[in-house]
Amino acid sequence: MDSVQIRNADMLKRHNADLNDYKDKVIQLKNAIGQQIIVLGGLLWEIKDNRLWDGHYESFESFLGDPEISFARSTAFRAIKIYQIYVLKFNIKDQVEEIETEKLYRITPIIRDLQEDIPSDMDKVFEWVEKAKTLSRSDLIYAVKVERGQLDANDPAKPHKEQVYDFLKIKYPDFKPGTDQYNLIEEALVLWKEWVS
Repeated sequence: MDSVQIRNADMLKRHNADLNDYKDKVIQLKNAIGQQIIVLGGLLWEIKDNRLWDGHYESFESFLGDPEISFARSTAFRAIKIYQIYVLKFNIKDQVEEIETEKLYRITPIIRDLQEDIPSDMDKVFEWVEKAKTLSRSDLIYAVKVERGQLDANDPAKPHKEQVYDFLKIKYPDFKPGTDQYNLIEEALVLWKEWVS
């Protein structure tokens, strides 16, 4: 190796080390956010459920709108729902603290009606928690849609372009694909298969 190649190799190692350091920090902060959302959901639930806002604000929503609080209603109610389901109902706070809030909220419609005292239901809860932990956001959305009967299960006989097309219709509800987009999906899949092989 000449000196330029050695220098480039050293720069690449430093670059990768820097990326890994930053990635580790991002993961730590993301996990901390997940833990804090559960704590926040618990506090907001207490305030709402016990009407602690009464006498100080016109409504719970007014409390959320206080300039010092300034929470979007949807954010607050998602945090509360996550707390209710994963802490109060199933008592699995430790298992879900490091899972992204959006993913936990995505699986809530599937597990909210399950019963904590029925072992098969708890198995299903843990199965979906594991999916939320390990699947990408888009794969989890797809799995939830399949589970809820809003999409046919991934049929291996179904052409990839149709699977992508179905996924796009779910992921982007306003997407109104026509023949051009359908052909573009087919072309992209052919190019991708060539690229990965």
